[in-house]
Amino acid sequence: MDNPDAAEPVLQVALDTPLRRLFDYLPPPARLPPDDSSVAAALAAYLGRRVAVPFGRQRLVGVVVNVIAASTLGADKLKRATELIDDAGSPAALDAGLLALLRWATDYYHHPIGAVIASALPKLAREGAPARPIVEWWTITAAGEAALDADEPRRAPKQRALLRAASAAGASASRLTAELP
Repeated sequence: MDNPDAAEPVLQVALDTPLRRLFDYLPPPARLPPDDSSVAAALAAYLGRRVAVPFGRQRLVGVVVNVIAASTLGADKLKRATELIDDAGSPAALDAGLLALLRWATDYYHHPIGAVIASALPKLAREGAPARPIVEWWTITAAGEAALDADEPRRAPKQRALLRAASAAGASASRLTAELP
């Protein structure tokens, strides 16, 4: 074959459109290692992840729900996904169990899979915002510092321990939860 993309796996992407089908796209450029372009490797790398794809004159965000070896469309008709939004450093937007549940909902309610998946994602995720973990950080106020200096509250040792833990430079909620059950 003279087309180098013909051996590439094909991503089946669910887009929030009223059409009851998946759309085939080539993977974004330079995402898989050059020596491993197998369908199994692509499935592990892309399943449940959000991708930005060209759709007509617009750019849509969809979720990869399957990876196949070849498309029913000709290789020259396939477009390439422009961006992998959920890269390898972040978790997939939807795990395999949730994807299975959403496929079941699609079949049960006779609704387009792209619309069902889009309704399962928060608004910013549907728009393509990167997934970032939120770290809750606690610090004590001036009144808390005064209470700690006065060894208050006297009858609440757990509250005093919490004030001490958060007094230095603040503390993440996960650290406080681990230290002070």
